[in-house]
Amino acid sequence: MAKRFDPSYIIITLIATVLYLPFLGHVNLFDWDEINFAECAREMLLTKDYLQVQINFLPFWEKPPLFIWMQVCTMKIFGVNEFAARLPNAIAGIVTLNLLFAIGKKEFNERFAWWWVWCFAGSILPQFYFKSGIIDPWFNLFIFLSIYNNFKFEQQKLISNSGWKHSTLTALFLGLAVLTKGPVAIIIFSLCWVFTRVTRLGSKNLFNIELLWMLFCLLLISCSWFILIWLKDGNEQVLLFIQYQWRLLTTGEAGHGQPFWYHWVILLVGCFPASVLLFMRKKDHGGELESQRELKNYMWVLFFVVLILFSLVKTKIVHYSSLCYFPLTFLASRTLYHMTLEWKGKKLMTIILFIIGLCISGALLLVPVIGNNPTIISNFISNRFTQEAILVQENWAWYTFLPGTILLISIIYSCFFIKRIQNKFITLFTTSIIVVQFIQFVFVPRIEKYIQHAPIEFYRSLKGKNVFIEPFAFKSYAHLFYADKKQEQCVVPIDSLLYGHITKPAYFVSRADVKYNINQYIGLKKIGSKNGFTFYLRMPD
Repeated sequence: MAKRFDPSYIIITLIATVLYLPFLGHVNLFDWDEINFAECAREMLLTKDYLQVQINFLPFWEKPPLFIWMQVCTMKIFGVNEFAARLPNAIAGIVTLNLLFAIGKKEFNERFAWWWVWCFAGSILPQFYFKSGIIDPWFNLFIFLSIYNNFKFEQQKLISNSGWKHSTLTALFLGLAVLTKGPVAIIIFSLCWVFTRVTRLGSKNLFNIELLWMLFCLLLISCSWFILIWLKDGNEQVLLFIQYQWRLLTTGEAGHGQPFWYHWVILLVGCFPASVLLFMRKKDHGGELESQRELKNYMWVLFFVVLILFSLVKTKIVHYSSLCYFPLTFLASRTLYHMTLEWKGKKLMTIILFIIGLCISGALLLVPVIGNNPTIISNFISNRFTQEAILVQENWAWYTFLPGTILLISIIYSCFFIKRIQNKFITLFTTSIIVVQFIQFVFVPRIEKYIQHAPIEFYRSLKGKNVFIEPFAFKSYAHLFYADKKQEQCVVPIDSLLYGHITKPAYFVSRADVKYNINQYIGLKKIGSKNGFTFYLRMPD
């Protein structure tokens, strides 16, 4: 008998569409990552070379092409713009919520599945990631699916001594993760595999034909692009890619060397309010099946592997720990699913909930205050670029206080007037969704004006003109994407543009905090300055 289609998937798809599709294109892409990947897709469209990832029309060995291909597809349909660059992740959000519901329903029941959807959709950072143009949402989804299918594979081996389907799916999703961001996916998966063996499985079914098949499929899928690049251009690009991945793990790349506890704080605050539920634990969840307890163990292993791994590596960026969103929200939903009156620690949880909520709402209320009165903090800032950037004349109207006010009222009401834990979190998840939508609409465009709007408008003004454009002594991809740089404009190095012979105007953008003095070059004329950026022009001889 065929299974009936569950209308919950239609409801979840509609909810996810409303959450992740609005406002995708209403603000410029952010430098570096968003513009970096969008520019790779733009150049791929221009060159028609869909095998080689390029930036500034030179080989770009830092990332594999799968996510870039997704952006190429959306740009072919919707044009080269912000909406098309971010659309793949909005689709990832819709797919993710449906998959969480499907897995939750299969492993527990529909009530648990809805809690998992609520925890994921109602936490703060996951909402932003599905409205961004970075690689991680798809990368994380592929790794999570590989971990889950490996769990199913191990379960099948224990029951029926056969697991061809899930061993194949494990290899497929892990291979796709490698093609999305690189071999760090295999490192994460391998560590999880080792620790689940150590903590639960031991040597049961350690060596089997399906595992060999999994390794073969993984190598076939994950190495496919690298082999093609090797055949096309030799081993140089592959070696550069491997060297870059190693450098990310061992050095503080791009100034992102943060303290060990960085990601712990990011997850506690960024996954609020679901993160607070991790402080409530009860060893005996009577009535759980062995497979449910085993899945819980897999989620704890995944959580700590990712958290500790990226706390140890030198390069620490906010989205590096975003894979933790899956196990964190699973564990939070499991707490809500099993919550009873006998649970202890509810007072402590409420106190932590109130403190973190108060800090977040206070920060949201402080932002428009500082925006309207930037001199409040200007004297405490030592960086020259930041000092000039915060002096942007931007109107933070009364409605910009709404996100902080709504969250503050919800925190007070939930903590002091709602007794049942589940009702507290339904209220807070709903509030979080509303607040993040407000932030996306009224905060993000204003913040973008402080940090990059001036140069992007400058680049837009030069779009289509036969000129050279280069940032001076700071890293940026914005001039490539927003000035629509053509391949023939990339043949002259910046040194030649500064003091060599040129045949057309050359424009330069400098930041107030760069270490080198651009004024040492003869022939440069300052043509403007705004928000910490200075613009120069050098005319042909």
